[in-house]
Amino acid sequence: MRVVKEAKERRNEILDTAEEMFMLYGYEETSVQELIDRIGIAKGTFYYYFKSKEEVLDSLVERYSEEAVNRASLLAKDSSMDLAVRFLKVIQSMQISDTVNPAVMEQIHMPQNALLHRKMTAGIIKRLTPVLTGLVEVGVREGIFHTDFPQETVEMILIYAIMMVDGDIYPLHEEEKRRKTSALFLMGGRLLGMEKEAFQRLLPLCT
Repeated sequence: MRVVKEAKERRNEILDTAEEMFMLYGYEETSVQELIDRIGIAKGTFYYYFKSKEEVLDSLVERYSEEAVNRASLLAKDSSMDLAVRFLKVIQSMQISDTVNPAVMEQIHMPQNALLHRKMTAGIIKRLTPVLTGLVEVGVREGIFHTDFPQETVEMILIYAIMMVDGDIYPLHEEEKRRKTSALFLMGGRLLGMEKEAFQRLLPLCT
């Protein structure tokens, strides 16, 4: 007898199974039919929740990035910290490796999962950009930051943070990661229009 499940539970079951199969076999090598067979549902049930395999992937990306974005949003709203410190704390909190367990991260970096990794990276940048842009706009109004391009500045900082500090292009030793993180903060301060000395004074608060 077919088990009837609540809509949210069934949708999560499809996502959980898809995540498992994408990690084991790769996104390209996993078909919708194989996914349906693994779960034991009708094809119509799958298409009721998702229009395509790509939509499943997009939903997984959304789920991967949600934890990082929620954590970043809480930091951004924490008025007990200086605004510039909040900005740095948000950058620190958004590394991809902090949102996914190590075993999954290893699979995400496999060549067959390049599309999954690329989509996840783009998803995090897209969702974190407005969080940080809001902080920068407040900082500009308060005279803390000085930039005519808040959103574009945030995007540049985020892209560097993910692509270099998170080891997306190539693996980094801890010392290399610390150096690149320090460079990121220093260059980020310059992009935001802060005085070098003022920004450097904030760095110990974010270690």
